[in-house]
Amino acid sequence: MTLGLRLSMEGVVCTLQEGDDFGKLALVNDSRRAATIALREDNSQFLVVDKHDFNRILRDVEANTVRLKEHGQDVLVLEKINLPRGVAIDHGMPSTSSKGQCCYSVMAGLPEKMIEYALETRVDAQADDGSEMDIFLEDFILTHIIYMPTNILCNYLKTYYTRKAQPDTRFGLSTTAAIDFEMDLEQRVAARRRVVAFLGFWVQTLGIHYFLDPAANAFVEELFCHVLEDHRSIPGMGPILQRMTSLRDLREDAMRTLARHPAVVLECGVLSTMAPAPNPVLPSDTCAVIIFRNQLTFLKCFDDGCDLRFNEVQYWATTEVLLASPPKRVNTLRKFIKIAMYRLPAKMRRHYAEFESLLDPSRNHRPYRALVAKMSPPLIPFVPLLLKDLTFVHEGNKTYFNGLVNFEKMVG
Repeated sequence: MTLGLRLSMEGVVCTLQEGDDFGKLALVNDSRRAATIALREDNSQFLVVDKHDFNRILRDVEANTVRLKEHGQDVLVLEKINLPRGVAIDHGMPSTSSKGQCCYSVMAGLPEKMIEYALETRVDAQADDGSEMDIFLEDFILTHIIYMPTNILCNYLKTYYTRKAQPDTRFGLSTTAAIDFEMDLEQRVAARRRVVAFLGFWVQTLGIHYFLDPAANAFVEELFCHVLEDHRSIPGMGPILQRMTSLRDLREDAMRTLARHPAVVLECGVLSTMAPAPNPVLPSDTCAVIIFRNQLTFLKCFDDGCDLRFNEVQYWATTEVLLASPPKRVNTLRKFIKIAMYRLPAKMRRHYAEFESLLDPSRNHRPYRALVAKMSPPLIPFVPLLLKDLTFVHEGNKTYFNGLVNFEKMVG
Protein backbone atom coordinates (compact mmCIF):
# COMPACT_ATOMS: atom_id res chain seq x y z
CA MET A 1 0.00 0.00 0.00
CA THR A 2 1.22 3.52 -0.82
CA LEU A 3 -0.32 6.85 0.09
CA GLY A 4 0.45 10.50 -0.44
CA LEU A 5 0.78 13.06 2.35
CA ARG A 6 -0.51 16.51 1.39
CA LEU A 7 -0.15 19.66 3.50
CA SER A 8 -2.38 22.68 2.97
CA MET A 9 0.44 25.03 1.96
CA GLU A 10 3.04 22.64 0.57
CA GLY A 11 1.11 20.12 -1.55
CA VAL A 12 2.24 16.50 -1.60
CA VAL A 13 5.34 16.36 0.59
CA CYS A 14 6.06 12.63 0.71
CA THR A 15 4.89 9.15 -0.23
CA LEU A 16 4.56 6.62 2.58
CA GLN A 17 4.96 2.85 2.33
CA GLU A 18 3.93 0.07 4.73
CA GLY A 19 5.21 0.74 8.23
CA ASP A 20 6.05 4.43 7.67
CA ASP A 21 4.71 7.23 9.85
CA PHE A 22 4.73 11.02 9.89
CA GLY A 23 4.17 13.91 12.26
CA LYS A 24 6.78 12.96 14.86
CA LEU A 25 7.70 16.60 15.51
CA ALA A 26 4.08 17.53 16.15
CA LEU A 27 3.77 14.53 18.45
CA VAL A 28 6.76 15.65 20.52
CA ASN A 29 5.56 19.26 20.69
CA ASP A 30 2.00 18.12 21.54
CA SER A 31 0.57 20.19 18.69
CA ARG A 32 -1.88 19.44 15.91
CA ARG A 33 -0.77 18.65 12.39
CA ALA A 34 -3.30 19.12 9.61
CA ALA A 35 -2.72 16.86 6.64
CA THR A 36 -4.69 15.12 3.92
CA ILE A 37 -4.09 11.42 3.34
CA ALA A 38 -4.78 10.07 -0.15
CA LEU A 39 -4.50 6.34 -0.78
CA ARG A 40 -2.85 5.56 -4.11
CA GLU A 41 -4.09 1.98 -4.37
CA ASP A 42 -7.52 0.40 -4.21
CA ASN A 43 -8.56 -2.05 -1.50
CA SER A 44 -6.15 -0.44 0.99
CA GLN A 45 -6.67 0.49 4.61
CA PHE A 46 -5.02 3.33 6.52
CA LEU A 47 -4.38 2.62 10.20
CA VAL A 48 -4.67 5.57 12.58
CA VAL A 49 -3.33 5.34 16.14
CA ASP A 50 -4.44 7.81 18.79
CA LYS A 51 -1.67 10.05 20.11
CA HIS A 52 -2.23 9.05 23.74
CA ASP A 53 -2.22 5.35 22.86
CA PHE A 54 0.96 5.83 20.85
CA ASN A 55 2.65 7.57 23.79
CA ARG A 56 1.53 4.83 26.17
CA ILE A 57 2.88 2.10 23.90
CA LEU A 58 6.12 4.04 23.49
CA ARG A 59 6.52 4.42 27.26
CA ASP A 60 5.85 0.72 27.84
CA VAL A 61 8.44 -0.27 25.25
CA GLU A 62 11.07 2.09 26.63
CA ALA A 63 10.38 0.95 30.21
CA ASN A 64 11.04 -2.69 29.26
CA THR A 65 14.09 -1.93 27.11
CA VAL A 66 17.62 -2.46 28.39
CA ARG A 67 20.38 -0.75 26.40
CA LEU A 68 23.99 -1.84 26.81
CA LYS A 69 26.43 0.91 25.88
CA GLU A 70 30.12 1.06 25.11
CA HIS A 71 31.88 4.40 24.66
CA GLY A 72 28.50 6.11 24.76
CA GLN A 73 27.06 4.05 21.88
CA ASP A 74 24.39 1.35 22.01
CA VAL A 75 25.86 -2.07 21.30
CA LEU A 76 23.01 -4.34 22.43
CA VAL A 77 19.31 -3.68 23.00
CA LEU A 78 17.34 -6.18 25.08
CA GLU A 79 13.64 -6.32 25.83
CA LYS A 80 12.65 -7.33 29.33
CA ILE A 81 9.90 -9.95 29.48
CA ASN A 82 8.02 -10.00 32.77
CA LEU A 83 7.24 -13.60 33.66
CA PRO A 84 5.60 -14.94 36.82
CA ARG A 85 7.77 -16.81 39.28
CA GLY A 86 8.59 -20.34 38.12
CA VAL A 87 7.69 -19.68 34.48
CA ALA A 88 10.32 -19.94 31.76
CA ILE A 89 10.49 -19.16 28.07
CA ASP A 90 10.26 -22.14 25.78
CA HIS A 91 10.62 -21.21 22.13
CA GLY A 92 9.31 -17.76 22.76
CA MET A 93 6.24 -18.99 24.66
CA PRO A 94 5.80 -19.17 28.44
CA SER A 95 5.93 -22.63 29.98
CA THR A 96 5.76 -24.01 33.47
CA SER A 97 9.27 -25.43 33.34
CA SER A 98 11.97 -23.67 35.29
CA LYS A 99 14.80 -24.98 33.09
CA GLY A 100 16.29 -22.50 30.64
CA GLN A 101 14.64 -19.50 32.29
CA CYS A 102 15.45 -16.21 30.60
CA CYS A 103 13.73 -12.87 30.99
CA TYR A 104 15.29 -10.94 28.09
CA SER A 105 14.95 -11.15 24.33
CA VAL A 106 17.31 -9.51 21.86
CA MET A 107 15.85 -6.62 19.88
CA ALA A 108 18.96 -5.24 18.17
CA GLY A 109 22.71 -5.17 18.55
CA LEU A 110 26.11 -5.48 16.99
CA PRO A 111 26.80 -8.97 15.61
CA GLU A 112 29.80 -9.42 17.92
CA LYS A 113 27.78 -8.46 20.97
CA MET A 114 24.90 -10.76 20.03
CA ILE A 115 27.17 -13.79 19.73
CA GLU A 116 28.89 -12.80 22.98
CA TYR A 117 25.49 -12.56 24.68
CA ALA A 118 24.56 -15.98 23.29
CA LEU A 119 27.79 -17.58 24.51
CA GLU A 120 27.68 -16.12 28.01
CA THR A 121 23.96 -16.33 28.81
CA ARG A 122 22.24 -18.86 26.55
CA VAL A 123 24.72 -21.68 25.86
CA ASP A 124 25.23 -22.71 29.48
CA ALA A 125 21.47 -22.74 30.10
CA GLN A 126 20.84 -25.00 27.10
CA ALA A 127 20.50 -28.68 27.96
CA ASP A 128 22.52 -31.35 26.16
CA ASP A 129 19.78 -34.00 26.27
CA GLY A 130 18.45 -33.24 22.78
CA SER A 131 15.60 -31.05 24.01
CA GLU A 132 14.33 -28.08 22.05
CA MET A 133 16.95 -25.44 21.40
CA ASP A 134 16.80 -21.93 22.80
CA ILE A 135 14.89 -19.75 20.34
CA PHE A 136 17.53 -17.00 20.26
CA LEU A 137 20.32 -19.49 19.56
CA GLU A 138 18.34 -21.09 16.75
CA ASP A 139 17.37 -17.76 15.19
CA PHE A 140 20.94 -16.47 15.36
CA ILE A 141 22.33 -19.63 13.74
CA LEU A 142 19.77 -19.51 10.93
CA THR A 143 20.12 -15.78 10.19
CA HIS A 144 23.74 -14.90 10.97
CA ILE A 145 24.73 -15.21 7.30
CA ILE A 146 22.81 -11.98 6.58
CA TYR A 147 24.81 -9.74 8.91
CA MET A 148 27.80 -11.87 9.97
CA PRO A 149 29.43 -14.12 7.34
CA THR A 150 30.55 -17.57 8.38
CA ASN A 151 34.29 -16.83 8.22
CA ILE A 152 33.88 -13.78 10.49
CA LEU A 153 31.78 -15.78 12.95
CA CYS A 154 34.40 -18.54 13.04
CA ASN A 155 37.17 -15.99 13.63
CA TYR A 156 35.21 -14.48 16.52
CA LEU A 157 34.66 -17.93 18.05
CA LYS A 158 38.41 -18.63 17.81
CA THR A 159 39.14 -15.29 19.48
CA TYR A 160 36.64 -16.03 22.25
CA TYR A 161 38.10 -19.51 22.66
CA THR A 162 41.66 -18.25 23.21
CA ARG A 163 40.90 -15.07 25.12
CA LYS A 164 42.56 -14.37 28.42
CA ALA A 165 40.68 -13.99 31.68
CA GLN A 166 39.94 -10.48 32.86
CA PRO A 167 41.74 -9.50 36.11
CA ASP A 168 39.46 -9.33 39.15
CA THR A 169 39.94 -6.20 41.28
CA ARG A 170 37.32 -7.00 43.91
CA PHE A 171 40.02 -7.99 46.41
CA GLY A 172 42.29 -5.05 45.68
CA LEU A 173 45.99 -5.39 45.09
CA SER A 174 46.32 -8.07 47.76
CA THR A 175 44.80 -10.76 45.59
CA THR A 176 46.90 -13.88 45.85
CA ALA A 177 48.45 -15.59 42.86
CA ALA A 178 46.58 -18.81 43.66
CA ILE A 179 43.20 -17.09 43.41
CA ASP A 180 44.24 -15.43 40.16
CA PHE A 181 45.32 -18.76 38.69
CA GLU A 182 42.13 -20.52 39.79
CA MET A 183 39.89 -17.82 38.35
CA ASP A 184 41.89 -17.68 35.13
CA LEU A 185 41.66 -21.46 34.74
CA GLU A 186 37.91 -21.46 35.41
CA GLN A 187 37.23 -18.73 32.85
CA ARG A 188 39.42 -20.38 30.21
CA VAL A 189 37.64 -23.72 30.59
CA ALA A 190 34.24 -21.99 30.54
CA ALA A 191 35.12 -20.11 27.33
CA ARG A 192 36.25 -23.31 25.61
CA ARG A 193 33.17 -25.21 26.79
CA ARG A 194 30.84 -22.50 25.46
CA VAL A 195 32.49 -22.37 22.03
CA VAL A 196 32.36 -26.14 21.60
CA ALA A 197 28.75 -26.22 22.81
CA PHE A 198 27.78 -23.45 20.38
CA LEU A 199 29.45 -25.37 17.56
CA GLY A 200 27.44 -28.43 18.54
CA PHE A 201 24.18 -26.46 18.39
CA TRP A 202 25.27 -25.03 15.04
CA VAL A 203 25.85 -28.48 13.55
CA GLN A 204 22.66 -29.81 15.15
CA THR A 205 20.58 -27.03 13.58
CA LEU A 206 21.98 -27.16 10.03
CA GLY A 207 22.78 -30.86 9.82
CA ILE A 208 24.80 -31.90 6.79
CA HIS A 209 24.30 -28.47 5.23
CA TYR A 210 26.76 -27.07 7.79
CA PHE A 211 29.62 -28.96 6.13
CA LEU A 212 28.82 -27.54 2.70
CA ASP A 213 30.39 -24.24 3.79
CA PRO A 214 34.20 -24.47 3.38
CA ALA A 215 34.90 -22.01 6.21
CA ALA A 216 32.60 -23.81 8.65
CA ASN A 217 33.90 -27.22 7.59
CA ALA A 218 37.52 -26.23 8.16
CA PHE A 219 36.64 -24.64 11.51
CA VAL A 220 35.65 -28.03 12.97
CA GLU A 221 39.07 -29.53 12.27
CA GLU A 222 40.88 -26.41 13.46
CA LEU A 223 38.91 -26.25 16.70
CA PHE A 224 39.51 -29.97 17.28
CA CYS A 225 43.27 -29.38 17.09
CA HIS A 226 42.98 -26.54 19.65
CA VAL A 227 40.93 -28.68 22.05
CA LEU A 228 43.31 -31.63 21.67
CA GLU A 229 46.28 -29.40 22.45
CA ASP A 230 44.57 -27.76 25.44
CA HIS A 231 43.60 -31.18 26.80
CA ARG A 232 47.27 -31.88 27.49
CA SER A 233 47.88 -28.68 29.47
CA ILE A 234 44.53 -27.57 30.97
CA PRO A 235 42.72 -29.74 33.53
CA GLY A 236 38.99 -30.26 33.14
CA MET A 237 39.05 -30.47 29.33
CA GLY A 238 37.99 -34.13 29.19
CA PRO A 239 34.24 -33.61 28.58
CA ILE A 240 34.99 -30.83 26.10
CA LEU A 241 37.36 -33.08 24.13
CA GLN A 242 34.77 -35.86 24.15
CA ARG A 243 32.11 -33.60 22.68
CA MET A 244 34.53 -32.13 20.15
CA THR A 245 35.54 -35.65 19.08
CA SER A 246 31.90 -36.51 18.40
CA LEU A 247 31.59 -33.37 16.25
CA ARG A 248 34.70 -34.35 14.33
CA ASP A 249 33.24 -37.82 13.75
CA LEU A 250 30.09 -36.18 12.39
CA ARG A 251 32.29 -34.18 10.04
CA GLU A 252 34.04 -37.34 8.79
CA ASP A 253 30.69 -39.04 8.16
CA ALA A 254 29.39 -35.97 6.35
CA MET A 255 32.49 -35.76 4.18
CA ARG A 256 32.13 -39.40 3.17
CA THR A 257 28.49 -38.80 2.30
CA LEU A 258 29.26 -35.66 0.30
CA ALA A 259 32.14 -37.37 -1.53
CA ARG A 260 29.93 -40.26 -2.64
CA HIS A 261 29.44 -40.61 -6.37
CA PRO A 262 26.24 -38.88 -7.52
CA ALA A 263 25.02 -42.07 -9.20
CA VAL A 264 24.76 -43.82 -5.83
CA VAL A 265 21.45 -42.62 -4.43
CA LEU A 266 20.69 -45.52 -2.06
CA GLU A 267 23.08 -47.76 -0.19
CA CYS A 268 21.47 -51.15 0.37
CA GLY A 269 24.51 -52.88 1.83
CA VAL A 270 27.29 -55.02 0.38
CA LEU A 271 26.28 -58.33 -1.22
CA SER A 272 28.47 -61.35 -0.82
CA THR A 273 30.36 -62.35 -3.95
CA MET A 274 29.27 -65.96 -3.44
CA ALA A 275 25.58 -65.11 -3.08
CA PRO A 276 23.35 -65.51 -6.14
CA ALA A 277 22.14 -62.40 -7.91
CA PRO A 278 18.66 -61.22 -6.91
CA ASN A 279 15.95 -62.74 -9.15
CA PRO A 280 18.37 -64.51 -11.51
CA VAL A 281 17.23 -65.76 -14.93
CA LEU A 282 17.24 -69.55 -14.86
CA PRO A 283 17.12 -71.98 -17.83
CA SER A 284 13.76 -73.27 -16.63
CA ASP A 285 12.08 -69.84 -16.83
CA THR A 286 9.30 -69.46 -19.42
CA CYS A 287 9.47 -66.74 -22.04
CA ALA A 288 6.34 -64.71 -22.64
CA VAL A 289 7.02 -64.18 -26.35
CA ILE A 290 9.32 -66.13 -28.66
CA ILE A 291 10.49 -64.37 -31.83
CA PHE A 292 12.25 -66.40 -34.51
CA ARG A 293 14.64 -65.00 -37.02
CA ASN A 294 12.39 -65.67 -40.00
CA GLN A 295 9.62 -63.59 -38.40
CA LEU A 296 11.63 -60.37 -38.12
CA THR A 297 10.64 -59.25 -41.64
CA PHE A 298 6.92 -58.92 -40.85
CA LEU A 299 6.73 -58.86 -37.01
CA LYS A 300 6.14 -55.36 -35.71
CA CYS A 301 8.28 -54.20 -32.82
CA PHE A 302 6.32 -53.97 -29.57
CA ASP A 303 8.32 -50.95 -28.41
CA ASP A 304 7.31 -48.89 -31.43
CA GLY A 305 3.66 -49.82 -31.00
CA CYS A 306 3.71 -48.93 -27.33
CA ASP A 307 5.42 -45.63 -28.10
CA LEU A 308 2.90 -44.80 -30.80
CA ARG A 309 -0.06 -45.59 -28.57
CA PHE A 310 1.43 -43.57 -25.75
CA ASN A 311 1.88 -40.53 -27.98
CA GLU A 312 -1.68 -40.80 -29.25
CA VAL A 313 -3.11 -40.75 -25.75
CA GLN A 314 -0.63 -38.50 -23.99
CA TYR A 315 -0.29 -35.73 -26.56
CA TRP A 316 -3.78 -35.84 -28.03
CA ALA A 317 -4.99 -32.80 -26.09
CA THR A 318 -1.79 -30.88 -26.87
CA THR A 319 -2.09 -31.72 -30.56
CA GLU A 320 -5.70 -30.56 -30.71
CA VAL A 321 -4.84 -27.25 -29.06
CA LEU A 322 -1.92 -26.59 -31.41
CA LEU A 323 -3.89 -27.56 -34.52
CA ALA A 324 -6.59 -25.04 -33.69
CA SER A 325 -6.22 -21.48 -34.95
CA PRO A 326 -4.87 -18.99 -32.37
CA PRO A 327 -8.28 -17.31 -31.74
CA LYS A 328 -9.87 -20.72 -30.98
CA ARG A 329 -7.13 -22.21 -28.81
CA VAL A 330 -8.54 -20.76 -25.59
CA ASN A 331 -11.97 -22.25 -26.27
CA THR A 332 -10.41 -25.62 -27.11
CA LEU A 333 -8.38 -25.60 -23.92
CA ARG A 334 -11.47 -24.61 -21.93
CA LYS A 335 -13.38 -27.59 -23.36
CA PHE A 336 -10.62 -29.99 -22.35
CA ILE A 337 -10.58 -28.59 -18.82
CA LYS A 338 -14.35 -28.97 -18.58
CA ILE A 339 -14.17 -32.57 -19.87
CA ALA A 340 -11.44 -33.44 -17.36
CA MET A 341 -13.36 -31.79 -14.53
CA TYR A 342 -16.55 -33.73 -15.24
CA ARG A 343 -14.60 -36.99 -15.42
CA LEU A 344 -13.46 -36.56 -11.83
CA PRO A 345 -15.38 -38.48 -9.17
CA ALA A 346 -17.83 -36.51 -7.04
CA LYS A 347 -15.58 -36.93 -3.99
CA MET A 348 -12.62 -35.42 -5.81
CA ARG A 349 -14.75 -32.50 -7.00
CA ARG A 350 -15.81 -31.78 -3.42
CA HIS A 351 -12.18 -31.84 -2.31
CA TYR A 352 -11.27 -29.50 -5.14
CA ALA A 353 -14.02 -27.06 -4.15
CA GLU A 354 -12.79 -27.11 -0.53
CA PHE A 355 -9.22 -26.43 -1.61
CA GLU A 356 -10.38 -23.65 -3.91
CA SER A 357 -12.25 -21.92 -1.08
CA LEU A 358 -9.31 -22.49 1.26
CA LEU A 359 -6.93 -20.66 -1.09
CA ASP A 360 -9.27 -17.73 -1.61
CA PRO A 361 -6.93 -14.69 -1.67
CA SER A 362 -9.53 -12.27 -0.32
CA ARG A 363 -8.94 -10.69 3.11
CA ASN A 364 -5.25 -11.63 2.97
CA HIS A 365 -5.90 -15.39 2.68
CA ARG A 366 -7.92 -15.44 5.89
CA PRO A 367 -9.38 -18.99 5.47
CA TYR A 368 -5.93 -20.48 4.93
CA ARG A 369 -4.36 -18.55 7.82
CA ALA A 370 -7.18 -19.60 10.15
CA LEU A 371 -6.66 -23.25 9.20
CA VAL A 372 -2.88 -23.09 9.69
CA ALA A 373 -3.35 -21.44 13.09
CA LYS A 374 -5.32 -24.49 14.26
CA MET A 375 -2.73 -26.98 13.00
CA SER A 376 0.48 -28.03 14.68
CA PRO A 377 3.80 -28.73 12.92
CA PRO A 378 5.01 -30.45 10.91
CA LEU A 379 2.98 -29.17 7.97
CA ILE A 380 3.64 -28.23 4.35
CA PRO A 381 3.01 -24.49 3.89
CA PHE A 382 1.46 -22.77 0.90
CA VAL A 383 4.75 -21.59 -0.59
CA PRO A 384 3.49 -18.57 -2.62
CA LEU A 385 1.88 -17.09 0.49
CA LEU A 386 4.98 -17.86 2.55
CA LEU A 387 7.17 -16.04 0.02
CA LYS A 388 4.75 -13.13 0.03
CA ASP A 389 4.93 -12.83 3.82
CA LEU A 390 8.72 -13.07 3.81
CA THR A 391 8.96 -10.38 1.14
CA PHE A 392 6.64 -8.14 3.14
CA VAL A 393 8.71 -8.58 6.30
CA HIS A 394 12.00 -8.05 4.44
CA GLU A 395 10.98 -4.96 2.50
CA GLY A 396 8.92 -3.41 5.28
CA ASN A 397 11.66 -3.58 7.92
CA LYS A 398 15.23 -2.37 7.89
CA THR A 399 18.04 -4.86 8.42
CA TYR A 400 20.17 -2.24 10.17
CA PHE A 401 18.91 0.52 12.43
CA ASN A 402 21.31 3.12 13.87
CA GLY A 403 24.24 0.84 13.09
CA LEU A 404 22.70 -2.14 14.91
CA VAL A 405 21.28 -5.33 13.43
CA ASN A 406 17.49 -5.28 13.67
CA PHE A 407 17.18 -8.75 15.16
CA GLU A 408 13.42 -8.44 15.62
CA LYS A 409 13.16 -8.56 11.83
CA MET A 410 15.07 -11.85 11.76
CA VAL A 411 12.65 -13.57 14.12
CA GLY A 412 9.52 -11.94 12.66
